[in-house]
Amino acid sequence: MAGAQPGVHALQLKPVSVPESLRRGTKFMKWDDDSTTVTPVTLTVDPKGYFLYWTDQNNCFMLDELGKNFLHFFTGSYF
Repeated sequence: MAGAQPGVHALQLKPVSVPESLRRGTKFMKWDDDSTTVTPVTLTVDPKGYFLYWTDQNNCFMLDELGKNFLHFFTGSYF
C-alpha cells in the first residue's frame, strides 16, 4: 500500500456501546438446548458489556460472563 510503513500496524477498537434498553432490562424468552420449556426472563447487561444478568418470573437470578460463553439472543429478528 502506498504510504504504509512496514511493521507499524495499530488496531484501534471502539468502546462497547450497550443500548440503554439492555442496561435497564429487556424481556426475552430463554430456553435450554436439552429442554422444551421456555421461560420469560428480564435480561440486563452491565454498562461495559461484560456481564449478562437475567431474572425469571420467580425472581431466580442468573449471571453469565459474556467472554466465557457465547450466548444467542434474538429480539424478534435474526441477525
